[in-house]
Order: sequence, then C-alpha cells, then structure tokens
Amino acid sequence: LPVSLAIPLYDEALAQTLDYAPQAMEPLLTAAGYTRADGVWQKEGRPLALTFVAPNNNADRLAAAETLAANLTDAGLEVELRALAWDDYLQALTAGSFDLYLGEVRLTADFDLTAFLTPGGALNYGKYSDAGALNRLSAFRAAVGQWRTEPARQLYEYLAGQPPFAVICFKNWSVLTQWSRIDGLTPTQQNIFHQFSDWKIT
Repeated sequence: LPVSLAIPLYDEALAQTLDYAPQAMEPLLTAAGYTRADGVWQKEGRPLALTFVAPNNNADRLAAAETLAANLTDAGLEVELRALAWDDYLQALTAGSFDLYLGEVRLTADFDLTAFLTPGGALNYGKYSDAGALNRLSAFRAAVGQWRTEPARQLYEYLAGQPPFAVICFKNWSVLTQWSRIDGLTPTQQNIFHQFSDWKIT
C-alpha cells in the first residue's frame, strides 16, 4: 500500500490481498493475446519489451533495479535496463522515455499522493489520469483525524485495481530530541542533518 505500515491508515486486510504473485501474470498475458516462445512473451511476432530507467548514483537503488529487471526477464519479458546519470535520468522521466522507472520519493507525513495522481503532478511522469482516483484522493485529503481511515481504504483499494506505481519499501527519517535542547535544528526532507554545524545544544 502507498502508506507506511507504521501508521493507522495502513489496512492490513487490504494489504494481504496484494501479495506478490508473479504466477498470476501468465493467464493475464494469455488472455491479452500473448504467447510464450523461446521463453519470451510475444504478440504478432513482437516481444513484450520494456525500457526500465534507474539512476546510477546510488549502489543500493541500482542493485534493486537490476534485481527487478532480472525478475521481469525471468518472467519472459525483454527488459532494457538503462542506468543513467542523474541529469539524464530526470530528462528521460520528463520526456516520458521509459516504460518503468525506479525512484525514491519522500512523502509528507500525511502520505498525500497528489504529486503522483494529478495531471501535471510533480511525480506524475507517466501522465496518469483517472477521475475515480482523483475523486477518492479529494475525499481522503478533505477528511481529518479518524475520519481519514475509510477514504484512505477506498483510495488504496481503487489504486490496487489498476496501480500506476508499485511500492517497494518505506523508511523513516526523523530527529528525536528533548524539548528545547537543541537550537538551530532545521532538518529537511532531503537531509535530517541540514546545517548541522549550526546546531547548538543548550
């Protein structure tokens, strides 16, 4: 689910319905008119080929991209993994020169998916547009407190039906300190130790 399992919005029952099941791909591709020949899914003599872009500036992310590409290849897809320098990676995303991309995203604490789901959103590189998703996103954003649980479930359930992205993992960056013990503490989404030299312990 596109929300951390560490917060109440995470719906364990819904998450269990989304287990990784690569064996489910075969009947879906067969129903769509694909056949597997020489280990590769094909339709009308053309292989099912994907361009997968990933940044090459982080060894862990690149290793994850290589693993995903290998898994897709083993499943019978032709995958061109393009490990790109950061500027080239951003250019490929902006130009839409990809079928899949691997990205690291820093969400706000309310897990707002507006940047992913709205036309023109800062993270909507795939030009995703779906009125049903937008309606559910609006209901989620309008809800407060305990009333967010049901709109969140409806949004996540809808996205699970035709997912525009897949969540691989979450991590949490935070700074914990006693109240009023550090002056000049200015963490950012990109760097929790932003301007560390200016911190003063009181």
